[in-house]
Amino acid sequence: MRSWSQQWIAAAAAGEPFDGEPHVLHLQVLEAIDRAAARGPVSIADVAGELGIDRSGASRMVSDAARGDYVAKEAAPTDARRAALTITSRGAELLAAAHAWQDEVFGQLVGGWPRRDAVRLAGYVRRLALDQEEPSR
Repeated sequence: MRSWSQQWIAAAAAGEPFDGEPHVLHLQVLEAIDRAAARGPVSIADVAGELGIDRSGASRMVSDAARGDYVAKEAAPTDARRAALTITSRGAELLAAAHAWQDEVFGQLVGGWPRRDAVRLAGYVRRLALDQEEPSR
């Protein structure tokens, strides 16, 4: 999935999908926030952990995404020194567009397959992704 996401980022940066919006590089931050939100409020440290980068790099990426109105940063309710991150409506649109593109590409990749085989592969890919997430929890 991340591979397809990277392909979408490259294609969009070249001006193909999502009206050639240049800020699609924020997709990585959106994906990280979306995944981390399943566990509760999201911080910059959570984004860093999801992306496998240091906190300062994640902070820069989050700040850029916030300037583009893809991410909202507010003081965390438990500690005003920390930021609580949420995806804005603009960010949600970008994330939905990326997911739609990923679904379309998957459909093209397995378009000639029997439906049961495509469904089976999709299940295995989901399982693999979940198995990869487990060690980080």
